[in-house]
Amino acid sequence: MNDEVLLELKPKFNRWEIETLAWFSALLFVTFIIYAPIYPMREILYPIRAMGLSGYFFTLVVFGLIWAKLIAFLIRKNYEAITYKAYRDRIEFEEDFINHQYTVIKMADIKKIYLTQNFLQRQVKLGTIHFVTITNNLDYQRARTEIKFQDIENPENVYKTIKQLHEDCAMSQK
Repeated sequence: MNDEVLLELKPKFNRWEIETLAWFSALLFVTFIIYAPIYPMREILYPIRAMGLSGYFFTLVVFGLIWAKLIAFLIRKNYEAITYKAYRDRIEFEEDFINHQYTVIKMADIKKIYLTQNFLQRQVKLGTIHFVTITNNLDYQRARTEIKFQDIENPENVYKTIKQLHEDCAMSQK
């Protein structure tokens, strides 16, 4: 194994994307809790329901603010605990926030590398690089070991670098 790290990356936390999704989930949750026919909750939530639309929006703002900040905090901490590394012969992913996960994929096992950018990622110049391996297609258990470098800054250059490493590895195998 070659132990020279050629590329070490950390994902960049995209606050706007995370908080937008958190606010949307808070909207759905508050709507469900206040207006769903959960009989034990009817008496508890009656003051909010009695205030009508203003009570709904007040609850949504309070809950949504707390929820969005909590989700953003947890995801930011998770991003801080993630490291992506590229070597000549392998790709590594390590996460050590709540659970420890360490995944290694050999360059020789990588069959396809591709870059994706959703609308919000394009706005903040981030991207996700996916690695498809032969083992991803064998069964579900192995498919869960797929590595993707998510929310990487300057994704086009990183993609070109990793693609070149992969091609160099393939040439040296022949």
